Amino acid sequence: MRTRAFIYGIPAAALLSVMAFGQSVPPAPTPLTDIYGAGAAYSTGATPGSVPVAVNAFEAHLIPAKDNTRTYSYTTLFLVPTKQTSTVTNADGTTTTTSLTVFSKDIGVGAAVKVLDIGPHGIYATATGGPSWTGTDTSWQFNYGATVPIRIKKTNYYLFPMVTGVSGGSAVGGTKVMFLLDFAWGR
Repeated sequence: MRTRAFIYGIPAAALLSVMAFGQSVPPAPTPLTDIYGAGAAYSTGATPGSVPVAVNAFEAHLIPAKDNTRTYSYTTLFLVPTKQTSTVTNADGTTTTTSLTVFSKDIGVGAAVKVLDIGPHGIYATATGGPSWTGTDTSWQFNYGATVPIRIKKTNYYLFPMVTGVSGGSAVGGTKVMFLLDFAWGR
């Protein structure tokens, strides 16, 4: 009799432990292999008098690895409105100041690397570098930040909120913080 109670108690104990500690762990999501997105950014360090909103686009492609790490080649394009002023001394000795809003074009190539998971979402660190130009002024820019791809229901569409630091660049002149929200498609 004692043996039967012990044998019947094993499935009951297993059931209770599953209920107490949760269900089985869901399988890891299949990594995205290609992602394309575009969106808008708010720059905390916009040139005085210019619009603090930029337009950006990106693409990322998974680099295959045997150890199943998630590293992506990552390319970005930023169009940042910048106010340029010029002062000209006229023949009569007076000066004329004109201002014009132009776009700084920043192209960056780099990598996005998955650093950790928080629940169902992966946190990715990003870093890019490349040329930046506004009119005839050409320089270098570097972006570094973090993003979290958030899948929209069970579609191939994602929201990518991102925080990035931008260093250098024709329109930047130091390190500025930008907040981005991109809409992306991935497979």
